[in-house]
Amino acid sequence: MSSVINRMLEPRRAFLLSTVFTALCACGSEAPSAVTIGRAIGHDTRLAVIEIDGRTLAYVCGGPSSYATHSRWFRGASTDGVLESEGWRLRLHGERPTLETPSSGPSIEFESNAPVREDSMAGLYATMDRGCRTGVIVSEDEGGTPAIQGTWCDESGNFEQVEPAFYAPNADQNVLRSGFEVEVLRPDGPAILQVRPAAP
Repeated sequence: MSSVINRMLEPRRAFLLSTVFTALCACGSEAPSAVTIGRAIGHDTRLAVIEIDGRTLAYVCGGPSSYATHSRWFRGASTDGVLESEGWRLRLHGERPTLETPSSGPSIEFESNAPVREDSMAGLYATMDRGCRTGVIVSEDEGGTPAIQGTWCDESGNFEQVEPAFYAPNADQNVLRSGFEVEVLRPDGPAILQVRPAAP
């Protein structure tokens, strides 16, 4: 993570996560009930899956050690037990969701995805930027405290992690009914992006 972004956000990050996403829910932008969120076992990736009207959209978001290698989108029908993306395979039907890499490396298993409550601030958010789709997974712990994990990419194959954007003392000013802002350090400098609830 860039030291520039850390200097801008670290003092206010905890306040932002508790305030911005609380305001997001208060505005009525609740995550769809079709969304499930899962954490990888022994790995820093996370998984979000949306199933609506017979269609499935899944996003694997890499963490600090894997955002540039493991972050990717999968699409298919809700009846598909396996989704594929550029040689990667995501198995959704079974005891645990499993991500299989194109190489001979070990597969990654995820905790059984838990459905997102209608009143939860958790969900999957996205935006297009520079020919590639940024993905952000919002999860929450047992106490309801939110956390985000997101990856920005471009058509040239660059990847960077994203963080919530925060500039004003009142966090509500940075919240829109349909999403929220994130900051990314692109190759040519910092940028602010608006992410919105994703859909298949």
